[in-house]
Amino acid sequence: MKVKQTKQIKYRTIIDHGNGEKISDTKIVEASYEFNFQKESYQFNHPSFGRMAIEVAGSKVYLKHGSSSLEMIYDKRHPILYQTAFGQMPLDVYLKKLDRS
Repeated sequence: MKVKQTKQIKYRTIIDHGNGEKISDTKIVEASYEFNFQKESYQFNHPSFGRMAIEVAGSKVYLKHGSSSLEMIYDKRHPILYQTAFGQMPLDVYLKKLDRS
């Protein structure tokens, strides 16, 4: 069984370059929300970056944009290789908070 709805979501990211420089992005957008027994999916249009998706599957959260997928594990810092249009970029990712109320 799949449930589909439209929800308003608040999306916020903080990129910390490790040298004191931080970039923050916060948007409130309408998202297409789908839920089934395996995962939740929020698809939305970011005003600056276009079509994006957030998928929640168990303890993992994926932020998707085009062919890029950023895998995060709640409350665990871990390294990934993030695919960009210019090649792969090594990142340390950390999901601090996920509120789905």
